[in-house]
Amino acid sequence: MKARALLLTALLSAFLLPACRKTDRPEAVRYHTYLNKVNPDSLLQEAYLSRNYDRILALAGELLDQGAISEIKACYWKGYAYNRQRLMRMAEIQWTRAVSLPVKNAEDLDYYARSANRLTGLLYLKFDYENCIRLGLQATALMQQRQYTENTDYANILAFMGNCQLRLGQHEKARDSYVQADKLYQRLTAAPADISVFTASVVGLVAINEAHLQTREYEDAYAWTRRLEEMLVLYRSQPHTDAAFLDKEWARLHYYRACALEGLEKPTEAYRDYLSAETTAYAKTGDGKMEASKYLILARRWGEAADKLSVLEDQSSRYDLRPTLDNIQSLMVPKFQANWMAGRTREALDAAQMICEALDTAIVRERRDAAMDLSMQYDLRQKDAQVARETARLARGRFLNVLLSLAFLLLLAFLVIYYRQRSAMRLERAFERLEEANEQARESSRMKSDFIQQISHEIRTPLNILNGFSQVLTAPGIQLDDDSREDIKRQMTANTGRITGLINKMLELSDSSSRAVIPRTQTVSPLQIAAIATDASGVSTSEYVVLDMQITPAAEKVELLTDKAAAARALTLVMDNARKFSAPAEGPAEGSAPKRVSLYVDADAQWVSFTVEDDGIGIPADKAEYIFGEFIQLDNFYDGVGIGLPVARSLARRLGGNLVLDTTYKGGARFVYTLPVQQVVEELQLYQD
Repeated sequence: MKARALLLTALLSAFLLPACRKTDRPEAVRYHTYLNKVNPDSLLQEAYLSRNYDRILALAGELLDQGAISEIKACYWKGYAYNRQRLMRMAEIQWTRAVSLPVKNAEDLDYYARSANRLTGLLYLKFDYENCIRLGLQATALMQQRQYTENTDYANILAFMGNCQLRLGQHEKARDSYVQADKLYQRLTAAPADISVFTASVVGLVAINEAHLQTREYEDAYAWTRRLEEMLVLYRSQPHTDAAFLDKEWARLHYYRACALEGLEKPTEAYRDYLSAETTAYAKTGDGKMEASKYLILARRWGEAADKLSVLEDQSSRYDLRPTLDNIQSLMVPKFQANWMAGRTREALDAAQMICEALDTAIVRERRDAAMDLSMQYDLRQKDAQVARETARLARGRFLNVLLSLAFLLLLAFLVIYYRQRSAMRLERAFERLEEANEQARESSRMKSDFIQQISHEIRTPLNILNGFSQVLTAPGIQLDDDSREDIKRQMTANTGRITGLINKMLELSDSSSRAVIPRTQTVSPLQIAAIATDASGVSTSEYVVLDMQITPAAEKVELLTDKAAAARALTLVMDNARKFSAPAEGPAEGSAPKRVSLYVDADAQWVSFTVEDDGIGIPADKAEYIFGEFIQLDNFYDGVGIGLPVARSLARRLGGNLVLDTTYKGGARFVYTLPVQQVVEELQLYQD
């Protein structure tokens, strides 16, 4: 009897002791009871409709802690809230977590698809095309396996994959992705459906149109504007349409079509679509003016483009646009270009100053973001460890309670061992993922730092000089003689030209990826091209370089049908490269003999060749193609950011010629720049006509 009494006492203790623990926060208990009674979806929907993103974040965390929603669903809503708050890095972390979790039921599958759709779109906007494609293939494979493909999330993932494939030059794969996405849009909108299906289909087609215009695929872009128009007509026929959304997308349709027609050299039709877009309410908004400026720049209507881009500062403030390198290239540089080409020197200089300040801010932010990434990864690792410690503590507590009941000892010991093993496996997998993420972050940080150091040096040095001289000139009571003033003026002009030259090179670099052929309508002689380049490159006036220029009789007799400015610019960049690398990075030694830069111009029946030789530091043969990559410098002690050679090659090829390094030359470096003679160009144009 005593043994039975003891066993009964142990059993009662095992069940009653956990219930007897006191809670220090009765309000939290009542709030959690309220969460359990109310439908979690209704709470999240209420916060979503009221656009209370902080409320969404709080609800997602609390509902997850109470087990009312799955972790995939919580991660999706957290990512959505961070995205709307423009905390893109936090949104990416949450959606990445969502697509890495196991899909257990139909609701998990739905929120997995939503998260994958949002994440592929975010990666595409970040220009992370490889990871976007990798995620898209993973997500579509899982959705196909679960037979969950008849939805706009699946279609939009295909569309974003196509955009990335198009930007990477994978045209056939991109076309397949677009065709699959478009067929799905047609199926989903053919039958009666919720208005959100039509809205998502319009958004997907808009993304496809933008990708084709960004890659200058104007013929395909024009074809996709017809599909967008068909979808908008279908959307307009539905009940409960959003008038503002319809007005906006009609305006964008006409802007896209205007850009495509202008790219296809149909300016009259393009301008007609532009005027149609201008009649919409969206055209009066800041977003509409930014869209209109893309067409106006393409149509070389510089003054009108500059007027439209006057809203750039307001738009940046409205959307809290960070001064990243991508925003500088896509927003600020076009404003500088439009004002400069329109002859608005003051506005162009203001834009250039804004670019310089933005570049400086971007450099600082890139470094800070890299540090934040590493810190965030460390915090996640610490949280996982904290969860593991808490799990172990709870397990020990359960074990101690179970010891009071001998009847449950073996069963509870088995459960503890089982859960510990599962926790250890999860921690090991999490640790491996964190190690991989750390390695990727370090490599990304290194590449960013290399580029930032180059840009920082090229911009900070002349800015510091200009700032110093401006303080000298504006200091009260300062008196300078004529020689000092002339020296200050000369140095300020040189450093202003250095900044302007860098901006011009960056503008040229933004255009260097274009595959469009530069119009060749000017008849010039090779001698003119050589003369312009020798003057513009500074080779003929350099103190430490002697120019040796030879033109063969054959070259004197031929003519080039080309674009004189572009042809001379390419040769100028090559000769400037030869001048720069002819002397040591620290400058020529006192009393040393001048270095030689040679220019040989020759011609045959088809080509005119400009051969530039120098006796500088030389280039290894295995780097013959590597040096034509963007931001590549073999010796970082020299000034520059590695833009000149890739721009020169792009110009040469778009003029029908080429630029190569002669690896057989050992006395320094020898570049061979070729252009087709006039007769060859005329025969080619006649054949194309």
